[in-house]
Amino acid sequence: MQKESADNRELSAWYEEQMSRLRQLPIMKFFNDKRTHSIHKGVVKPIKQEGPIWDYKVNGIPAPPGRRSIVFWRFDGVEDYMPGDSGGVFRLCEEYFKILRGLVAEWLGKRKELGIV
Repeated sequence: MQKESADNRELSAWYEEQMSRLRQLPIMKFFNDKRTHSIHKGVVKPIKQEGPIWDYKVNGIPAPPGRRSIVFWRFDGVEDYMPGDSGGVFRLCEEYFKILRGLVAEWLGKRKELGIV
C-alpha cells in the first residue's frame, strides 16, 4: 500500500497518518518486531504447550478412554508488548489480520474517494 500510494500526495499522506496511528498499538509493535527478527535474525518459532483434558464429554456423554490433551501455541516475549497476555498464536494473528483487513478496506475507500482507479 505504501508503494502504491506514493504517486498520490494525498493518498500517501493518508497512508502515513494511518500507519503512524497503528504503529502505536502494542500488537502492531509486536508483529513488526517479529517481522524484523525473521528478516534479519532467523525464524520466529511459537512455543508448543500441551496439557491434559479431564472429564471430557461429547453431548454430555463421557468420551471413550484414552489420552486426551489440548495443544496450545503461544508466542514467546509477548508480555513485553502486552503485559498479562497469554501470547496465543491464533488469537493474536487473527487480531492482527483484522487490523490489516480494516486498513486495506479504508485504503481502497480512500482511493475511490480520490478517483484513483
